[in-house]
Amino acid sequence: VRWTAPDGTERTGRARADADAGAGSAVTVWTDREGRLVSEPPGGAEARFQTLMAGATVAATAGGMALLAGWVLRTRLLRRRAAEWETEWRLVEPAWRKRMTG
Repeated sequence: VRWTAPDGTERTGRARADADAGAGSAVTVWTDREGRLVSEPPGGAEARFQTLMAGATVAATAGGMALLAGWVLRTRLLRRRAAEWETEWRLVEPAWRKRMTG
């Protein structure tokens, strides 16, 4: 096929055409902003399916990120609590030991 790109240059490429289309017949092609051939955009059920899958992917990613953030927060809080426990035990342990050993 031959087409004119947005910048005015003549371009050529390969595209599917009906078997009975003769040379010079008009054929619908899809191009991007630079004038390169691209595939036809999805339509109908395929577009709905792609939208559904994109939404499911975003939801799963957001859920995974929330779980990861919760896990990181919980881990940090547990470490902090353990460090505070250790610090307090260092203060209490000498008196505790004296009381236990007499």
